[in-house]
Amino acid sequence: MKKIYTNSFAVLLLLAVSIIATYGQYPGSGQEPLDPTTIPKFVDFLPHFAGLRVDAKAGGKLIIEAVMTQQVAVSTGTVLKNGTVGPTNPEVGKGNYFVYRISKDGGKTWTLPLWPSFTIEAQRDRKLDVEVRNKLKGLTYKDVNITADQTVMMSGVPTTGDIMSEPYTGPVPIAIHLHGGETHSASDGGPHSWFTPNYKFKGDGWGPRGVDKTLHYLNTQEAATLWYHEHSQLGLTRMNVYAGMAGFYFLRGADEENDHLAGWSNDDLVQEVTPAGKVADALHPDAYLPEIEIAIQDRMFDTNGQLYYPVEPTNPEIHPFWSPEFFGDVITVNGKSWPYLSVAPRKYRFRLLNGSNARFYNMWLKNLATGAMGPAITQVGTDGGLLDSPATIGPGQKLLLGTGERADVIIDFSKLARGTVLTLMNDAKAPYPDGDPVTVETTDRIMQFVVNGKMVDGKDHGKKGEDKSLVPNKLRSKPM
Repeated sequence: MKKIYTNSFAVLLLLAVSIIATYGQYPGSGQEPLDPTTIPKFVDFLPHFAGLRVDAKAGGKLIIEAVMTQQVAVSTGTVLKNGTVGPTNPEVGKGNYFVYRISKDGGKTWTLPLWPSFTIEAQRDRKLDVEVRNKLKGLTYKDVNITADQTVMMSGVPTTGDIMSEPYTGPVPIAIHLHGGETHSASDGGPHSWFTPNYKFKGDGWGPRGVDKTLHYLNTQEAATLWYHEHSQLGLTRMNVYAGMAGFYFLRGADEENDHLAGWSNDDLVQEVTPAGKVADALHPDAYLPEIEIAIQDRMFDTNGQLYYPVEPTNPEIHPFWSPEFFGDVITVNGKSWPYLSVAPRKYRFRLLNGSNARFYNMWLKNLATGAMGPAITQVGTDGGLLDSPATIGPGQKLLLGTGERADVIIDFSKLARGTVLTLMNDAKAPYPDGDPVTVETTDRIMQFVVNGKMVDGKDHGKKGEDKSLVPNKLRSKPM
């Protein structure tokens, strides 16, 4: 018999080419990546939930459902294959996302399904039960343009087809994890606690280990900036978060209120003013307390404004669809590319989250018009809650956030001239710290702050326009 000799590298290369030729960047899509330099910057308002959050401070029960929605993430004015994004073309730029919606009245009313999902406010020492439902019936990762590699530790999820040549096309598993929360293992939403719609398939975390439909958050830890996100299993967590399933969870406590940090209950309110040439904030026509969540996530989009997740297998013999790290070329904040925020000349409290898959952010404020550094960033809290005392990140210093990390900060805009525009900059290499440098005018900037907002009389009816917030030298009543 004649022996046939093959070059193993050539075989692997042909396998990779065959996969991409068969499925494209996504199964059957044939979509192309959007050039990030064509996306206008700082024209859309920052979506956030100040004045709109889910108030669960009394405890009780919430229902969180995973559903699919459509929204426009790329900026107004972006030219796509099917038109230009803007109010006269409301369907242009819409993409599919897997997100959460929330009910606090047993399912009678729901928050809008959005990426990111509505922020939940809980109170320390008040238990909150969360029923999790998977309403992604009949949907697959193809619906959000993601090719899911089923060779990466599927944790019991039944595979579909040949794992070395076909992506996972089965039902989408979910399991909500409260990131930073101190919970019992049965309520942790671990990677073996996943389930598919109608509980047709479930991970081995169910059953004797006590995992069921309802998670129990005791909220006995110190007040902190937490976030909830998909943690369905070891191979698909990054896909589910990328698809949109994440949101903030503010655990409230006495210290932050007693400290009179910006946004405390009797602080004055602020109201946004739309700068000339920018899109008006439809979410916040009314005044709100000056505390705002900021989730920073890098993404890629295609030429129709939909999610794009590249297939670049570095080890096709082992993981034919999987890249070890993802670095997007578009910076999104709260689900919008390069937005702006109208701020009043006073102190604001910002809850920052790095919700990216692998990208770090090394941040500071800069006035691009003058080249001057912006005001100091005062950090009052980290992942675990308030610091013992504030830490000032002054000129020449930067705030570094790794993936999943949070920072609770105060920025004082009171000494800036009205109309000043500050840009939140970034210079973290990808991967950090020895990877590729940021790209000028895309990944080197995150969002802008326009100092043109109004100060409005607050709840205690003090002097109008007064900033009643403080940054005390001592933040926590009981140091760690």
